[in-house]
Amino acid sequence: MQVMSTKPLELLLLEDNEADAKLIQRAIKHFKPPINVTVVDDRANYVCQIAENKPDIILSDNNLPSFTGDEALLIAKHMACEVPFIFVTGTIKGETNAAQTILKGAAGFVSKDELEKLNDLLFDVLFRQKQVYSMEYSIFALNLEFCLKNVELLLDTVQRYKGLIDTESKTDLQTCSTILKSLVMKQRGR
Repeated sequence: MQVMSTKPLELLLLEDNEADAKLIQRAIKHFKPPINVTVVDDRANYVCQIAENKPDIILSDNNLPSFTGDEALLIAKHMACEVPFIFVTGTIKGETNAAQTILKGAAGFVSKDELEKLNDLLFDVLFRQKQVYSMEYSIFALNLEFCLKNVELLLDTVQRYKGLIDTESKTDLQTCSTILKSLVMKQRGR
């Protein structure tokens, strides 16, 4: 996922109040890249949307009739742990409560009284996610390079010791295994 992509982001909005859902959609209407919003208002549709149409980001009210925002966060972390989850709520007040939502795994929160801050929060969260993906890719590439070098060394070693193995013998495989084990033991001893 790219923050500056022209491909629309898929946003799942868990909100039981239709008026609040419209306010939230209006607040993010001009976000770039554009956002496709799917609104759900209960647990069953929420779970179904995550399973069938994995969103790029989830916004959730904290106080719903059928379950809590904390439960919605746990479901998201279980079903789509890499998808950022943001509380958009009127019930989380104060820095202590906000910090607790972050500690539980939310990517952020914004008050319904401050929806003008939602675009900046979305951008920040998506940018951080892009940085994490970039770091993870770099680590993966370094690990892959390390593994490839080890395979090359192993192949070179097998080639050097190839002459020691009697290709006519029934014990070729056993001999190869013994030689490789001794080489591994020598490497560990260094």
